[in-house]
Amino acid sequence: MVEFELNELVIGKDSLVKLLQADLPVKKAYKLGKIVKKVEEELKHFEEQRQSLLKKYGEPIENNQVKINDVERWNEDFKELISEKVELEIVKFTLDELEKAKLSAVDLNNLNKLK
Repeated sequence: MVEFELNELVIGKDSLVKLLQADLPVKKAYKLGKIVKKVEEELKHFEEQRQSLLKKYGEPIENNQVKINDVERWNEDFKELISEKVELEIVKFTLDELEKAKLSAVDLNNLNKLK
């Protein structure tokens, strides 16, 4: 198991999905699919909590935007939320497997803990 902060999952989710779409060995693709599902569950719960904070500290304005009334407290609570730690079982990849996936340098950086 590897410990991640929620912010790492937010940043890395799209890169994980891109990796999942690559031609990977069957076992790794299966395990990666389970990881992506777990990440999506964590991010769904994160988004619910983020919306709760927006309701607590903000008020709706036009175009689906929110005006934060107490920026300092919002920042403190959001920082606490985004730095919450979660543990995931990960799949290690070789550089050859990552190369076959044709990921960008940004994607590779986002997936750093999987190497």
